[in-house]
Amino acid sequence: MDVVSSVAADLGHLVLRRRAEQKMERERDLIERILEASPVGIQVLDDEGEITRMNERVREILEIPADRTDQYTPDDRAVYDGDGNPMDPEEHPFARALETGEPVFDWEAVIELPEAGRRWLSVNAAPVLDDDGNVERVVTTGEDITHHKRQAERLQRQRDDLESELDEMFTRVDDAFYAVDKQFRFTYVNERAEELLQHSETELLGRSVWEVFPEATETPAYEAFHTALEEQRQTEYEVFYEPLDFWVEARVHPSESGVSVYFRDITEQKEREQELKRYETIVETVEDAIYVVDEDGYWTFVNEELASMFGCTPADVVGSHTSEFVDEDTAKIGHRAGQRLRESDRDSVTVEVDLTEENVAPMIVETTFTLLPGSDPRERVGVARDITRRKQRERALRNRVRQQEAVTELGKRALEDLDLDGLMSETVDLVADTLDTDYCKILDLDAEADALLLRQGVGWDDGIVGSATVSAVAEDSQAAFTLDTGQPVVVEDLSTEARFSGPDLLTDHDVRSGISVIIGPTDSPWGILGTHDREQREFTKHDANFVQSVANILSTAINRHRHEQELIRRRQQLSALNDLNDVVREITDAVIDRSSREEIESIVCDHLTDVGGYELAWVGAGDATSDRINIKSSAGRTGYLDDLDIVDDPDDDRGEGPTGRALRTGEMQTTPDVREDPQYEPWRDLAVKYGFHSSAAIPIVHEETTYGVLSVYADRPGAFEGQEGNVIAQLGEVVGHAIAATQRKRALESDEMAEVEFHVPNVFSTFGASGTLEGRVVFETAVPLDDDAYLSFGTATDPAIEGLRDYCDAIPHWESLTVRDGDSAEESRFELRTSVAPLIKAVASIGGRLERAVVEDGDCTVTIHLSPTAEVRRLTEAVQDVFPDARMVTRRQVVHPADTPERVSHEIEEELTDRQQSALKAAYYAGFFEWPREATGEEIAESLGIAPPTLSQHLRKAEKKVFSSILSNGGGAERNGRSA
Repeated sequence: MDVVSSVAADLGHLVLRRRAEQKMERERDLIERILEASPVGIQVLDDEGEITRMNERVREILEIPADRTDQYTPDDRAVYDGDGNPMDPEEHPFARALETGEPVFDWEAVIELPEAGRRWLSVNAAPVLDDDGNVERVVTTGEDITHHKRQAERLQRQRDDLESELDEMFTRVDDAFYAVDKQFRFTYVNERAEELLQHSETELLGRSVWEVFPEATETPAYEAFHTALEEQRQTEYEVFYEPLDFWVEARVHPSESGVSVYFRDITEQKEREQELKRYETIVETVEDAIYVVDEDGYWTFVNEELASMFGCTPADVVGSHTSEFVDEDTAKIGHRAGQRLRESDRDSVTVEVDLTEENVAPMIVETTFTLLPGSDPRERVGVARDITRRKQRERALRNRVRQQEAVTELGKRALEDLDLDGLMSETVDLVADTLDTDYCKILDLDAEADALLLRQGVGWDDGIVGSATVSAVAEDSQAAFTLDTGQPVVVEDLSTEARFSGPDLLTDHDVRSGISVIIGPTDSPWGILGTHDREQREFTKHDANFVQSVANILSTAINRHRHEQELIRRRQQLSALNDLNDVVREITDAVIDRSSREEIESIVCDHLTDVGGYELAWVGAGDATSDRINIKSSAGRTGYLDDLDIVDDPDDDRGEGPTGRALRTGEMQTTPDVREDPQYEPWRDLAVKYGFHSSAAIPIVHEETTYGVLSVYADRPGAFEGQEGNVIAQLGEVVGHAIAATQRKRALESDEMAEVEFHVPNVFSTFGASGTLEGRVVFETAVPLDDDAYLSFGTATDPAIEGLRDYCDAIPHWESLTVRDGDSAEESRFELRTSVAPLIKAVASIGGRLERAVVEDGDCTVTIHLSPTAEVRRLTEAVQDVFPDARMVTRRQVVHPADTPERVSHEIEEELTDRQQSALKAAYYAGFFEWPREATGEEIAESLGIAPPTLSQHLRKAEKKVFSSILSNGGGAERNGRSA
């Protein structure tokens, strides 16, 4: 039994030892695989300094040929310290660890290599002790830090350069200086201190530092000042003073009377120091993740870095299946990589995988596999590295380059052609292709209709483009939301979007995500550019910027197209304007000598169509009996007027056109485009048939009288806008003035004339004056002044003079009354300045002339001359518009022989200018030509509002023309017994 027990015990020890040996072999294999997969060079030396083991990384770093690994010794490579001095092998880390039994960390040196030249290494050495505490071997690790050293050298050089620059700069800047007394009140401040403290010396002297800068009591400056003063020693401080927004460095020197402070702005220096610190920060490195997975896909080893990728500890990972941390596709990739290693002669294989598990942040990992030898089943060891950012940057860079190329190409296309629809068609194709989206659209905004038309698009159902609309204001519209915010709008999932639900255009096409941006300025947008996809997408900021860049190109092209169209329109308008100015001048010259209204109207129409280039021009006037507009004269396109039907009735659609409105308002009415103006509906089809695009109706007016309407038509839209409209609008007054002048001329040149008298009871009550004027007042003539003002002359008996003075204060448009000596003792001459003369203007508007007005005890008799063909009814209406109580008392025909004073007076007036007539009449009726003079030249000039020399010049020229006319006619003229 003892023998059996002994044998059994030996067998037990053998089994245990065998298991221990297997475990050790397994650990050695694991260590071997880790060593081979490690990016750090590792070697082992015995107690004699001989290398017993090194991994492949050591051979790469030291450039040791594979066939010389066994012959390599530490002194085969020359080693230098940081200053370039050679180092003996006894100074190497392994020798120090072997000698002292203590580890050596972060030993840096330069090693000279056969091919790569000199290379910086960072070496760690750790001794391995036996049971007696003696060093039996040393393990060293080496890492190539040449890149970091060179980067550090560059940073150091940059820092030295910056420091030198700072030193040189600050030596050139004079320090600021100020002094304070023992109560810390300013006693002196130099200019540099004034600049930095942002206060003048005048503002600071006598005031306490802490009063001016109360926040400084909470800074080191407060303590430095008190310490310097109390301990009589120099102090220094450096602080950022927020109220003045700068860093200050100061030296405080004590004195018997207080302290002196030398300080300077070191804000720029501080910023440079921070910049240097940023330069000194080396790019953060991430330790590689190491793991071991068996043939069945279970983790058997992971380090901290790999566990951190999954957001857990190594204990949470080891023993679990890979499928618990990575998706099935990723696990299969790892399994196939292991199979390839087992079936081939390759030592390792590198693959990229996407980690997108629910509990793991999405990342792209580059991992290198190698098999763990001696393991059963076969295991694979891997070294993994997170390359997500690098891949994202590469992908983003490719996308940005592609987008930039697309923007560049579209920009060139936009500059080459002004075909907007063609450009838009190419745009939607390009955006959809570049972003790989299902749809792209361009929406054209109709601001008045609050709608957006799908003008161009790609991917949409047939018949949608060109007809579908989207609301520009509805809350469910992504386009409306984009217009409202003025910013690019990105949608990742329309089904969960809270800002809007999406219009039918998107929902009917199963849109899930997309981008929409404004085309044009946000305050005046042209439309929307949008791209959409049926899948849920995460669009980047660069994607949104790309779409906005394309929209900006479209906006530029649209503006350029509009500008070109505007230039074309302006050129046409300028040409038309030049022609029109010539036409207006020719018409003005042509109508001056015409003797009838019919001739004037005919000339105007002929010139506008023959010379002005307009399609049609006609003159019409209202018919009081039928409310119709009768056409009196026309020129240009024939046929159109045959079917024209216009009435002067605001309740009739045919009276709401430009002609009817011009007659009623007395203002020019234009139609920029007959196809769009709703008030042009009754004549639209007819106008389109004859090729008319725009029209203008110009009232023919003079003073308060409207003679009719001049209607003009053009074959281009907007022809009568801007300057062209302003010029053609003048024709109404030109023609009106010519017609009125012709009527007056015919009346004066006629041997017969109609003389009409009106009786106006209590005439001054019409103007709001109370009481009855006693005595007699005769208004003989009125001289027009500027701004519709008049200077009226006449005579009045003494009782009436006082009444006129009272009325001058009571009647608003009577401005001043001047009384002069009369021809007799019973009456005086006067001149009355008024701001308006309503009766004179009313009579003149129908071609008549106010001859005389006599007021007896408040009642007035008005005598008016006008052409015998003029309508007395219109005259009566004009007078009663001013004096509602006026009634006509007589009407008779009077005959003026050719040599009457009236005829001579008319001939003289034809020779005089308006200013000469005004000056001559004012002087005559004011008694300037009497002897002795009743009024001086200065007084008359003041009444007329001109300078005395100007009055004298007008009078001399007028006198010459008067005498010349009288002498050439061989006659004379007298008026009221006063010689002219």
